[in-house]
Amino acid sequence: MKKFFKSSYFAIIMAFIYIPIIVMMIYSFNSGKTISQFEGWSLKWYSEFFKNSPFIKSIITSLFVAIVSTTISVIIGTLAAIGLSRVNRTTRNTWFSIANIPLVNADVITAVSLMVVFIIAGLKFGIMTLIAAHISFNVPYVLITVMPRLRKIDPNVIDASYDLGSTSRQTMFKIVLPILRPAIIAATAIAFAMSFDDFIISYFTGGDQTNVSTFIYTAKKIQPYINAFGTILVGVIVLSILIWNTITFTKSRKDEIKKQIKEGYYKSKQIDDLNRQLTILYQELISNKTIKKSWKPSLRMKAFFLRIQIRILENKNYNAKISKLEWKKELVKNEIKYEKKLFVAYAKSQSKMKLLEQQLLKNYKSHRKSRFQSAIIKLSKRIKNYEAEIEAINERNQSDLEWIKEIDQEILEIQSEWNANSILSKKENLQYRKKIKKLQIKRDELKEGRNQLKLRLILEKLKNLQLRSQEQIQDLVEKQKDLSKLLFLKVSLTSSVDKKIAKIMGKPDLDMDDKKILENLETERSEVLENRRNLIREKIVTIENKIESIQVKTDQKREKLFPALSDGEIIASHNKGFFKRSWKGLMAFSLFTASFTLLTVAYVRNNIYDLVIGNWGSYINPELISEFEKRYNVTVNYQQFDSNESLYNKLYTFNYDVMVPSDYMVQKLASEGKLLELDYSKINLYGTFKDDLGKDHYFKDLEGNKINNSADKYEVNSHLMKLMFESSTESVEPNPNLNQNITDYAIPYFWGDLVVVANPNPKVLKFLESQGIQTQNQQIDSKDLSWDIFWQAANAGLNVRLNEDAKNIFAIASEKMFGTIQPKLHQLDETVAELRKLILKPNVSLLGDNLIEKVALGDFDLALMYNGDAIYANQIFNGEAELEDEDDEFLFNQKSDADNQFFIYGRPGKVHSDGHTEGTNVFSDNMVINKVNRNIDLSYKWINFMLEKAQDLTEYVGITSPIQSAMDNVVGEGGLFASYKQLYQPQITFDENAKGTAFKFTKQDEALNNKIIDAFNSLVAGKN
Repeated sequence: MKKFFKSSYFAIIMAFIYIPIIVMMIYSFNSGKTISQFEGWSLKWYSEFFKNSPFIKSIITSLFVAIVSTTISVIIGTLAAIGLSRVNRTTRNTWFSIANIPLVNADVITAVSLMVVFIIAGLKFGIMTLIAAHISFNVPYVLITVMPRLRKIDPNVIDASYDLGSTSRQTMFKIVLPILRPAIIAATAIAFAMSFDDFIISYFTGGDQTNVSTFIYTAKKIQPYINAFGTILVGVIVLSILIWNTITFTKSRKDEIKKQIKEGYYKSKQIDDLNRQLTILYQELISNKTIKKSWKPSLRMKAFFLRIQIRILENKNYNAKISKLEWKKELVKNEIKYEKKLFVAYAKSQSKMKLLEQQLLKNYKSHRKSRFQSAIIKLSKRIKNYEAEIEAINERNQSDLEWIKEIDQEILEIQSEWNANSILSKKENLQYRKKIKKLQIKRDELKEGRNQLKLRLILEKLKNLQLRSQEQIQDLVEKQKDLSKLLFLKVSLTSSVDKKIAKIMGKPDLDMDDKKILENLETERSEVLENRRNLIREKIVTIENKIESIQVKTDQKREKLFPALSDGEIIASHNKGFFKRSWKGLMAFSLFTASFTLLTVAYVRNNIYDLVIGNWGSYINPELISEFEKRYNVTVNYQQFDSNESLYNKLYTFNYDVMVPSDYMVQKLASEGKLLELDYSKINLYGTFKDDLGKDHYFKDLEGNKINNSADKYEVNSHLMKLMFESSTESVEPNPNLNQNITDYAIPYFWGDLVVVANPNPKVLKFLESQGIQTQNQQIDSKDLSWDIFWQAANAGLNVRLNEDAKNIFAIASEKMFGTIQPKLHQLDETVAELRKLILKPNVSLLGDNLIEKVALGDFDLALMYNGDAIYANQIFNGEAELEDEDDEFLFNQKSDADNQFFIYGRPGKVHSDGHTEGTNVFSDNMVINKVNRNIDLSYKWINFMLEKAQDLTEYVGITSPIQSAMDNVVGEGGLFASYKQLYQPQITFDENAKGTAFKFTKQDEALNNKIIDAFNSLVAGKN
């Protein structure tokens, strides 16, 4: 295993890097909506990508900002590096460290700091602040890339340039910058990638500019068309690398050819092969014989195996063995040298010690005596070490001498024993000789010295190894030569005719017919010989022409690359025009300028807009934006955000014309006077409801007149209208300058509620039964259901998935414990303690938009979701995917209810013993008009257009529409959500003990909400 990882380490690292990219590329061709399940091959998402105008605009913005910021950053960073290289080291290191601070600083800190600076400077957030921010974090990357290369420039090169009469400008452009070119190219690539990919800094400083990273991050769900964009981007990068490598290879090949021509070995191998063929042909012409290859299988097999043996021996790694022996040889040599130096060093140390002792005895001052004493102590330690090593060597030598004496004594004893036995057999005499010989060899080895013996044996082994390898190869080569004589035979050019002549000449008596045949054969032989010789001559001429052609082409290239010029021509070549000297650079600059001009035009056209829309990610079909632009001949700047808090923070640096905040954020913005009071006479909307006191409420114009129903107006769901009215009248603090009803500021866009979703597998059904919960038509009776089901499921070991929104998490705990959607401040600690019991369970997970993916794949037992997300997940689970017909109209693969498997869902409404009834959290996202507005009339047109497209919006996004007609159509017979009717329609009760309502906003609530966010972050941190 260790050997496998050692040999495959690089492959594993490459797989770790590239497998996710390959998976992304495969899923870009997925026909399904989900990015977690492959349903078939399709180019649908590439089509969706090119139709998504906001995404295309974000790409254009990213490219424009990246190119401009990279260009400016490279210029500033390169000049800064050159400037720092000319100051003293202390100053250079100080400024270099300061420049590196942005690299180690957290991006979010840099982003907020830049935002604050721009606000203090009074700058308008937009393209200028975005480019300035990108330059600020790109310059350090350029600096750290160029600086190391700059340090490698030899100062003598610069001095030589000045000595030859160059000006500072010439030295910069002809010496310094060409040397820095590789570093500048690398810095440009790094800066461009960092700028194109940046999110955090762009998000805080971009204003009305949305780049690619910001667009993707703020999307509500990761859409499959993003995979298509990623695949196209990877393709562009790979193509760029291939083009660059091709250019580099071509240039290096040209340089190699130039070198070969200059040194005279251009196409030398080809010419040598042709000359070898010529030699063979001339020999055939002289000897009238040609070489014919034998087709005997035995000879061919022998030649094949000989070639394999030679190749094996040539490739056999004797180098490792030879290197090891060489290394051992050096070790032994060094050991011998060390022992000799040891005795010399010991003798010198003894002499030095005597001199120091003599100096110490003389009458010197105290400080000089202390110095001598210190030197004597150090030297005595060294002498002791020497003595220890010398003693070990002497002991070894003494041991060897004693061993030699023992061997001599043993040899004498064997010799005397041998002499004492006068009658011995030949075998016994041989044994005595062998014993004596062995002991004599051992004695000689000990006399020679152990290290010397090791060295001699290593040298002998090394020599034998090298000789053996060479001898084996030489023997095989000789065999191959002998075999070649048998395999390649010299045959006469007229061998076929010669065989016929030999056959006739072999007869004992030749008659007249035989003689006549011989004459004919001789004639035929002469003709065949002449024809064969003519063919050989033709081949010779052809080969000579090839050689001549190669030489002519070589001479032409040599003349072109190295022209022989006169003095006047040499001067003229050095003084050739600017265009001739710089045409390549001018062409590259022209291409870059043309491309950048086109990009600038595209950017400018996309940023001359009439209306700015701020909406949640993936909350609109991009085709509707294009339709609106065409209908009114305007341009829309459509931007996304991922949370209400992000929208609120964005308003510090930029103003949207129309926004889509949630209910509580509408209340907050209205209380701060940031929203325009709506004139319903300009809006195609109406709706009425009665409050608990029986009083009528309705939409009205600025004069207070009731908005009546008409053919071109759309009715809002009465429950939603009542919810919005009651939430706003209870929560918005009194302000004499503001109307107290938030419906005077907001038009509903989407709405929904929190639901409990259960996977109808046997384990979950058994759990629901154990809780006394009955289901009917995939629904749970609200009276049987409590939010406590999540705590019970977690304790039972079920896989619980929760929406990670802090308000939703606290809402279910507060409803369970106190019967209110929003806990009071004094109830917060108790609520946190109860949530800790749920969230910290290992089988409970908090998920964002990927909650939909998990539920869609059936990877859950119990989930807390919005009703629209639950429908979307169930549709994916059942394979109700989009299909495209011949007319490019989108249809839906509707299955019968019998074929589908529906999740179980419910909305808690359990009545507790203390009298409180649980409810659910109902949200609404609403269109509002900013008080600071570019075009109020166009803003009203956008709102009316969205109301007109209410059914398209709800079908595309999957969230409940506020318009009653759209709701009726999508849940009616044949509607997209007909099978999910009860789940699609949020359930709101206006019981005095229970309300399906939303989080509210007052100044007190704002403080409470901040505490809820802090407590939630602590819970999540504890879980992680």
